[in-house]
Amino acid sequence: MNNSLEAGRRPRRSRAATVPAVVVAVFAVVVPAAHASQRVPTRQPSAVRPAPSSSWPVAYFAAGSQIVPVRTRTWTTEKPMKVPAATATNMAIASDGKGYLDGVLGELVPVDLISKTARPPILIRDATGPVAITPDGRTAYAVTAKGLLPVDVASNRVGKLIRLHRGFNVTALAMTPDSRILYAVGVTQQGRRVSTEIVPVMTASNKALRPIALGRTGWPAQALVTPDGKTLVVLNMSSVFEECSVTQISVTTGKPRPRVRIPASGEQMVLSPAGTTAYVLSNKKVTPINLVTNTARPAIKFRPSSGDPINLVITPNGKRLYVLTADQIIPISTARRTVFRSVRVANLDWPVLIAMNPNGKELYVGRGGEDEVVPVSTATDRSGRPISFGGTGRDARAWVVAFLP
Repeated sequence: MNNSLEAGRRPRRSRAATVPAVVVAVFAVVVPAAHASQRVPTRQPSAVRPAPSSSWPVAYFAAGSQIVPVRTRTWTTEKPMKVPAATATNMAIASDGKGYLDGVLGELVPVDLISKTARPPILIRDATGPVAITPDGRTAYAVTAKGLLPVDVASNRVGKLIRLHRGFNVTALAMTPDSRILYAVGVTQQGRRVSTEIVPVMTASNKALRPIALGRTGWPAQALVTPDGKTLVVLNMSSVFEECSVTQISVTTGKPRPRVRIPASGEQMVLSPAGTTAYVLSNKKVTPINLVTNTARPAIKFRPSSGDPINLVITPNGKRLYVLTADQIIPISTARRTVFRSVRVANLDWPVLIAMNPNGKELYVGRGGEDEVVPVSTATDRSGRPISFGGTGRDARAWVVAFLP
């Protein structure tokens, strides 16, 4: 998994750093579903860094109480699989198709996308945050009020709780590509002082190491590890109005570099496939951060027709960004810093999902007011025929998607 909320500024359960299990089992983005007069609770997106591929994988859309397989080459559906939990807000899937749905009730639903079966939910007591699966697909980690709870993917057995220090609130998870280190990123509050910390966990022993203190950087909204596994990149929402920052931490030494401030309120970030640039989305602009020089480049500005930007994805070759707004998709050239004509999708209505096909040829948008997903060609920037999942109401919408070859 790799590229994927009521739009609250500080979501109760962040999805920003759900970790790739493998390159071929990819997560798309879950994005805010809201209306101008009402913000819905937000689940932050998992960031996808899919490898370029010429194949057309099967997309598994979680919509309400079912998972619908869709063959992306022909855009045809297969028989859906029923799951004993509605409105999944996160999926963590390994390369063999086994993994978990994570809903809002503190339950993990074990699923096998290949055999199209789901097992009874696993209750995660005091669940408070995101779920991640190691890239080797062996272990899932769920965030609770007391620490991290490991779950064996093969047996679905819950392991011994990994306790984190008192008062530490985990908002994001990120993992190295070699499965060796899981990073729990969050805040510790003492009185009115709120400090950002990162707790490395060695997955071989499930031992938490000494926290890495970042100080009063704000609320960590997202954390991603660069594809080479050398750097952890954290996006912080500042308590200062219209400001955020990006901090890099060396995986080898655990030392942070000076944070890069951005004069805008950013909550979403993607990394270039080469891992040399972070793109931070804020109101009416995207700010590139050069991770080599640790500096911000001039922002790429655009004009959304209505509402704030919701999310963004990047193509597997890193050449284009697609920014999602309430009623349109805005393509941006990363090399030329050019904003192209917006992609219009009929009845978009505050979409709930945007995802990039691992082959880079299509992206998918879930319409907010309907149970439909619309494909958009990245070659022509034109939308195609919508596909309906046969449900009604908010719970029937597709919130998350995983891709398997």
